[in-house]
Amino acid sequence: MAVLEEGMAGNWDAERASQAMESAACFVNQLRELEKQFTTPTIEAGISLENVRTCLKKYTNKRKTRTRPILKTANMACQCLLKTGPTSKGHVTKLPSMTGEEFICPKSLDLCLAEKLENWPWDSDRVKFYEKPVDRMN
Repeated sequence: MAVLEEGMAGNWDAERASQAMESAACFVNQLRELEKQFTTPTIEAGISLENVRTCLKKYTNKRKTRTRPILKTANMACQCLLKTGPTSKGHVTKLPSMTGEEFICPKSLDLCLAEKLENWPWDSDRVKFYEKPVDRMN
């Protein structure tokens, strides 16, 4: 199934699973950064509203920066599937001469740059297996 329309949502919604998971990881990473700024006695006294707003603003900006290329790729893929627009014509014209790697890598790179939990103590061999191709593409 192809998504026919993509856009920038004003508010983030958890109904889109992969982006919701990335958003959750990004949010946790931002909260961990905020937590590092405080010692235990200070954090018990509370975090200022200004610090929370700054943390949320960083989160929002990071997510918007991350999702723009994904939305662009999804839009291009939809146009190509529907064979509409100049993007589709240009892409379809190049297809016969493209290698599989030339076709897949640029689109996969955006997806491979997904946010993950930083300093996750339970990385597994499977996680490391999937990180290797990402490191090669970067």
